[in-house]
Formats: sequence, structure tokens, C-alpha cells
Amino acid sequence: MVERLVDAIVDYQIKNGSLNDSERSVYLYGYTLLLEKVINIIVALLICVVSGRWIEVGLLLLCIMPLRSYAGGWHAKKFLNCTFISNSIIIVGLLFYKFLHLQLLYYFFIETVIFAIIIYMAPVQHNSRVLSDNERRVYKRNCLLIWGIECIAIAWLIHFTLEKYALIILYSHLMVSVALIMGKPDRTTRK
Repeated sequence: MVERLVDAIVDYQIKNGSLNDSERSVYLYGYTLLLEKVINIIVALLICVVSGRWIEVGLLLLCIMPLRSYAGGWHAKKFLNCTFISNSIIIVGLLFYKFLHLQLLYYFFIETVIFAIIIYMAPVQHNSRVLSDNERRVYKRNCLLIWGIECIAIAWLIHFTLEKYALIILYSHLMVSVALIMGKPDRTTRK
């Protein structure tokens, strides 16, 4: 469904001369990601309406989307699988928020492991978008910067006894780490 729509959009733009046919795969990948993100955000909004957890879902998306954009990692091959997994992550995140309570030491330990995963694996690139050495360095730096800012937010939230929101950020970091591990980077993508 999405693939056919994206294919038609790219074909139209190539015929119009707006896009170069030699970069077709890059545009297919980019448009597919954009359309999938829009649809996933619409479904996330529906989850917000049903659950009434606007702040929690918003915080989860605010933390996971930029970090995942730079870290990369595993991607579902089919749109429906992507939509199902992405929105299951939101629902599980709400359960994480509702039922889990962690002591400060656990935050520190889990974030240390996540930091090691990011340092070792990020960015994991997709077959449709191979990064140059310079781009890999920039993506890793941006990934670490976003992660660091979010860790400061966790510390701030814990300090002001808003641990439940800190859990949402920690959960987003865990999901990005899982995507990195599942992405199985080879030696050429792990510089």
C-alpha cells in the first residue's frame, strides 16, 4: 500500500524532471520513511485519545524519534510490521510508565549500558542509505549529544520527583538500544 503510493510519487517526480532517476532508491527510502512516520504519528495520536496519556506519549516520541534518527538500527521490512511494532512500543511504554518504579542506581546502571551500546554500534545504517565516514562521525556525535541531553532531563526529572517521566526517557533509550542491537551492523558501518 505505502510502497505503491511512494513509488507513484517518485515516478511522477522523475517524469516531471524534479528528481534524478539515478537517486530513485534514496527518494523511495526517504518518502517511505516520511509517510510511515506520519501514519505512525496519527496512530500515536489515536493512542493518546484512547489512553488520555498525552504528555507521556508526547515525551516518548520527543525522545525516541530524534535519537533513533541518528542512531539508526533495525527496520521492519513491511509497513504494517513497522506500524504494529512502533505503536506497540508506545503501548508498552505506557505500561512501563504505569507499573515500574526504579531506584536511582538502576537508572545509572541501565544508562551506562545504553551508552556503551551507542558508542560501540551507532550509527547503524540502512541498506538504502550508506553513510560516509564523515557522516558516521556526525551521526554518532549527534546521537551522543541527544542522549546526553536526555540523560540530563532524566536527572532533572528525578531531582524534582517526577520519576515516572524519567522512566519514559529511559524506556526510549532502551528501545533505541534494542534497535541498534537488532540492526546487526557489520564492521564497515561501525566506525
